[in-house]
Parts: sequence; C-alpha cells; structure tokens
Amino acid sequence: MTLQRSGSVAGSSIGGGAASTVSAGSRRPRTQDESSLGRGDDDFVDRRSSLENGVFGVLFTLSKENSETRIRIRWILLKILLDGWQLFSTVIDPKLQGWDINPDGRVWTIVAVLNFRWVADLGYSAYLALLYSMLALLGVNVGLCVWVAWCFKEQKFPVVWPIKVLQVFTAFLFHAFDVASLNMLQLGISCRYFGPSPKMHFDLLPEYSCVAPPHLIQTVVSALSLVLFVVIAMLLNMAEVEVNPLSRRPLALGHSGSEVTAFAIKVLLTLVNVFFPWPRVVSCLYLVLAVALAYQYLRHPGHLVQWVSDLKSGVAIAIVWCAFAGVLLVFRPGVSANGVQAWAHALTVTMLAGLGPAFGVGMLWSRLMTKRMTKKALNALA
Repeated sequence: MTLQRSGSVAGSSIGGGAASTVSAGSRRPRTQDESSLGRGDDDFVDRRSSLENGVFGVLFTLSKENSETRIRIRWILLKILLDGWQLFSTVIDPKLQGWDINPDGRVWTIVAVLNFRWVADLGYSAYLALLYSMLALLGVNVGLCVWVAWCFKEQKFPVVWPIKVLQVFTAFLFHAFDVASLNMLQLGISCRYFGPSPKMHFDLLPEYSCVAPPHLIQTVVSALSLVLFVVIAMLLNMAEVEVNPLSRRPLALGHSGSEVTAFAIKVLLTLVNVFFPWPRVVSCLYLVLAVALAYQYLRHPGHLVQWVSDLKSGVAIAIVWCAFAGVLLVFRPGVSANGVQAWAHALTVTMLAGLGPAFGVGMLWSRLMTKRMTKKALNALA
C-alpha cells in the first residue's frame, strides 16, 4: 500500500511536472510572440518619435533664426501688399463673373499674372517646365529640411548657409507667394469636373485629358505636390510663435491659430474655381470664405505688434468688399437683361473705388476690437 501510494504520488508528481513543463512550453512561444509584438510597438513609437523630433528640429531652428533676423518694415508692408494682391486676383474673375474688365487686356494680364492662366498661350511644354521648376524648388526645400533635421539630431551644424537658404525658400515660397504657389500647383488638377465639355479635360489646355497620358501623370504629381505643400506650409505657420511675449519684432506672433486657419482658408479660396464652374456658386463661396478670413484676423489677432494686425485686417475687409460686390454682380438684383452691361460697369467702378475705404474700415475695426478685448481682459484681472 505504501509503495502504491508512493508510486502514485511519484506518478502524479511526474505527471504534474510534465504538465507544468508542457504548460510552460506552450506559454513560452506566446510570451516570445508578445514580447516581439511589444518590441514592434516600441520600434513604431521610436520611428514616430524620430519623425516628430526631426520636424520639431526644423521648425525650432527656423523659428530661432527668424527671431534673430532683423526685418525692415518695408518688407513687411510689401508682404502684406503681395497677400492682398494675390487674394484680389483670386476672388475677381472677369471671365467667369462678368466684370467690366477685359480679361485678355494688358492691365488684367499684369494684375492676374500670379494666377498663371497666361501659360495657356505658351503651350503644354511651358506648363511642364513651370510645374517641374516648382517641384524642383519644393524638392530642394524638403532636402534642406532633412539636412537641418539631421544636424539638429546630431546637435551640430557644420555649415550655416543651408539654414539661410531654407529661410529664403520658406519666406518666399510659403509666406510671400503662398497663394501664387497654390495656384501653380492647382493648375494640374483643374480638370473640368462639372464644367463645359469636354469633361475631365485639362482646363488650361482642353486638348489634354486628365484621365489619360500624358496629363494623367501631371495630375497625380500636382495633387501629391499640393498636399505636400499644404502640410509644410501649415507646419511652418504653426512654428511662427514668438517665445518672448514682449518682442516688438513686426512678424512676431503670440499664437499661431489665426495664421494657420487663415492659410487653410486661402487654400479653400484657391480651390473654389478648380471644382465649381458656376458664377453664382463661386461668388457665394468667395464671400463666405472672405468673411471667415476677416473674422480670423479681427477676432483672433495673432501679432504682438498692433499695426501689423491692423494692416492684415484691412486687407481682409477689402477682400470681403470685393467678394460682396461679386455676389451683387452675378445675381443682378432688379436689373433687366438690357441693363446688364451698365450694371457690370457701375459695379466694377464701385468695387474699385471702395477698396481704399474698405481697407480703412478694416484697420479701424481691428484697432477697436483690440482695445475692446484689452479692456475686457484688464477688467477680468482687476
């Protein structure tokens, strides 16, 4: 009996040991798999962190260099003037809306030069040269960003000139001529989606189809480049925040929210005539987006220097005035068919004459809004 019990105990011990061994063996692969999955997750986090660190390094370096660069006031005024010029030539379309302006005349050709519609007169080869020149500039900019990110990671900058070149690229490509750059990249995706026949053809040169080579390639390239441009521009606008709240640098931003939102609105403004061929729809969308842009500058002024915010608000209100006049032009309230030409002439003159007063109203409105917000903030702290 004793031997039997001992044998049974031994057997059960051996069986239990084997079972535990099998159980451990069966658990071991799962543990290894789980650990390998965990390492995969860690690797993904590491890769994501490296990307984020690289982006942060580029934005931090550019922001630091910009804060230490002395900018003359005349360049600030020129930048704001360029911004107003590009927005004006975007919301005013004589051929589509019917303004009393010769769309093929010398004056309007000069005013709308940054819309790049004149490329149609030079042919498809000229368009390709312009498109890929733009892509080359964008590629150089991305390459310089990668170099700065690598140097930031290594904590050493062998030479400084690439940073200066990157500053110039970003200042011109993504700030001063942001709307013009958007217009250039959007030419390739302007494909008469809902417009006149032939449908899905390149609007600039209708003999080329957007769904067949060779322009199919340019359509894809333009779309991808446009997305890349918008992402880079958004990040650059986000990084334009001044760390010193007492800075008197003209372009210093207390927060980047208004500039990021304003750029997003500009992107939508330039996309309106790409997808919509109807004058009334286009004019109404221009008005809505122009009001949204003015609201951003008036309600959420980001600049630490007051007069810069005032100038930008003045430009935004002037664009609202142009868009409002465009809505009146295309809807023609109470105008008979015989009076269309006279109505277009009168409204064109009124629109042009009202640009200055609208700009002044915008500046004054911005100053009053800032004083009101300052007073409310001081009362809340009292």
